Amino acid sequence: MIVNECVHAYDSGFTTMAKDSVYRACPMTSEVIDSGGYHDNVTNNTRLTLGTGTWLVFGHPAWADPHVTTYGRLWKNGTTVGYEYNTDGFNAGPYSTGGPLCFWLETLGSGDYFEIATANDAGGSGSAHGQMVAIKVDSYSCMVGATGSSSASPVTFGTTLHDPQGMVTNSTTLTVKKAGYYLVLTVANGNGTSYITKNGTQLYGSYAYGQGAADYAAGFFNVGDTVQMISGTTFTYRQMAMAYMGPSYALVAYGHHSTDLANNSNFMSPVRFDSEWFDVGNSHPAGGVNIDPGTGIDLNSGKFNLLTGYHFGIGKISTDGGTFLQNDGCIIGKNGAGFGFTYTNNRHQRGSLNTTIAVAAFSANFNDYAGLYWGGSDTFIEALYMTKTNVFFTDVADYPYTPNTSFDKVVFPQ
Repeated sequence: MIVNECVHAYDSGFTTMAKDSVYRACPMTSEVIDSGGYHDNVTNNTRLTLGTGTWLVFGHPAWADPHVTTYGRLWKNGTTVGYEYNTDGFNAGPYSTGGPLCFWLETLGSGDYFEIATANDAGGSGSAHGQMVAIKVDSYSCMVGATGSSSASPVTFGTTLHDPQGMVTNSTTLTVKKAGYYLVLTVANGNGTSYITKNGTQLYGSYAYGQGAADYAAGFFNVGDTVQMISGTTFTYRQMAMAYMGPSYALVAYGHHSTDLANNSNFMSPVRFDSEWFDVGNSHPAGGVNIDPGTGIDLNSGKFNLLTGYHFGIGKISTDGGTFLQNDGCIIGKNGAGFGFTYTNNRHQRGSLNTTIAVAAFSANFNDYAGLYWGGSDTFIEALYMTKTNVFFTDVADYPYTPNTSFDKVVFPQ
């Protein structure tokens, strides 16, 4: 899918809010991209007022000083949609703000608007922050959800939230009705692990750890392929969505790595990838560059080359029991600079298992590159160890590329 309509808005600082358990919408004073006037930095700046069509909406609330628990939920036209998610509180460092990732998928009418709302129950007041991303997607997309405690695996979903093409087979299973590339998303309240399967097999890179942990996987699906969420954890609120991203000629990239170089504290560093699960557009250079024998990773392997136009990106870092910064986060960026605010969904601690997802919508020119970046606020140099880390971008370009001034965008057949 060539991304045609998108918006990414965020608060450029923090807003003082009471920690009195009352939900309040987060203002957003800056924009990464706004292709259709969906957000205003001043007037009703808590809102994304989206046009007609099917939209995938992300919201990420955060507190710089939560102390107890950060709660988040999405509002549509002032009313809650979906469910409440939360993460354990901690005092965030300069590159991290703690809070859950929420998402919603729906076919909207003219004038419908979304907000990300947050609450905190620590008492007193604190510093809150909000960030939202929305992209228009194909109608062959669906979403299910459920409330109530359950430890069933596959995870059960009792409510069909969006399904115009009849993709919801039963309480555990989504079935593909149109071949192409899909983005699968899950989120659940419950401090444990989960992953996504395709035809009963775990999808590459899919694994979520922690309280309120979100997860994603991307790949090509044929008609009749089935998707489920697997977990041994007791969940309360939970959602699973499947968004159609494009047909067989769509360009996507996806990578993985297990170790990284040591990095200085208080520093944003590119996450480097030493292998690929798939790279349809040949955008990722990992397979075509010289790998450093000392580290096993090339410095350029964190770059994904882009076409001219609008883009959607999603990335994940998952700790797996190795050393990791106590206060850290990840962010999608272009040409070495991050978009919006750094995501931290769960507390990453040495020896802990936790997952954080970052999303972004943005524009780029041919020869630009995107990447996933991380940063931390610890006081000494430390190495990363992340076995389930991955990244996914739409509309990427071949690598190595040869600039051509007369041609800077691929036009696909309709």
